[in-house]
Amino acid sequence: MYKKITFRSVDHSQALKEHIVQKAEKLDKFFKREPLPIDIEIVLDGHYEKHLYEAEVIIRSKNYHLIAHSQGSDMYSIIDEVINKMAREIAHKKEEMGHDIHYHA
Repeated sequence: MYKKITFRSVDHSQALKEHIVQKAEKLDKFFKREPLPIDIEIVLDGHYEKHLYEAEVIIRSKNYHLIAHSQGSDMYSIIDEVINKMAREIAHKKEEMGHDIHYHA
């Protein structure tokens, strides 16, 4: 599984990167039996004049192309929120496809 983190107009910090990596591990559990490649891209964008941040998670694989967005004033909170949104989206998609789900958010 390949993960890419992109910082746009946001200061890159090791603490922020570690938080993203830790939270994104939550998504790995959904793809244990999925064929590779699975790409997870996390994009962080800052709008300083509005004191607003945006986070986007994009998942691409053979069976999935999903996108989740979140925005707010606290980067850590929106990262948590967008990962949780994506987890719900994956669970919903797996149910639609009739796949077993072995994860509880």
